[in-house]
Amino acid sequence: FDFGMVTYSNQSKMLHLKVSAKLIQKYGAVSKNCCAAMVKNLSKISKSKLNIAITGIAGPSGGSKLKPVGLVYIGLKKKDKIQIHEFFFKNMNREKIRTISIKKTVELIRNFI
Repeated sequence: FDFGMVTYSNQSKMLHLKVSAKLIQKYGAVSKNCCAAMVKNLSKISKSKLNIAITGIAGPSGGSKLKPVGLVYIGLKKKDKIQIHEFFFKNMNREKIRTISIKKTVELIRNFI
């Protein structure tokens, strides 16, 4: 492990990961498009062989009908190969959503490499 970054807010995604404001306005920070931009830009910044980006709504608030609490996108990038996975972890609290997102990420990494 060489590099880690937490970009919780839209501002930090734009400032540190260079996700465009237009992309966030059009699709939202919790979207396949945003996750793809996050992982692509992270790979440019970190120069790591494997890059991971996660964006989601862990709650307890912040969800909507279209993007409910529990919606999570996990992106992986290795060389030119990119995968974006969408999950919906329903009926879970914030801690459980965060924990299962990490477990799912480790599983995805194992399958990806």
